Amino acid sequence: FVQDEHIRVALPIEYLDSDFVKYDTSMIVALSLTLVCLFVDFVGLFFGFTMFVPVLNVLQTGSHFVATVFTCVFIMDTWHYVTIWYIFGFFCLPVSMIEF
Repeated sequence: FVQDEHIRVALPIEYLDSDFVKYDTSMIVALSLTLVCLFVDFVGLFFGFTMFVPVLNVLQTGSHFVATVFTCVFIMDTWHYVTIWYIFGFFCLPVSMIEF
């Protein structure tokens, strides 16, 4: 996984270093929030909040499966860095919000 490649896809041919740093920070924040959501999901799973509710368990499993597939394709195909925000917003955040 080379984070720079995902950021360079978003930048024009001639860009400022400040643009690169801004995009890099945005990607780091998205990845960090995704890890926080995964931690919340694991805590909910280990303490049994969603383990004994079949609908929520299937939703959580399916959502994480799809997010994992999209993340793998994101890494292999060098997609635009903003795509990680979409993966976070559609597949990680809603499931974590259900845990509360």
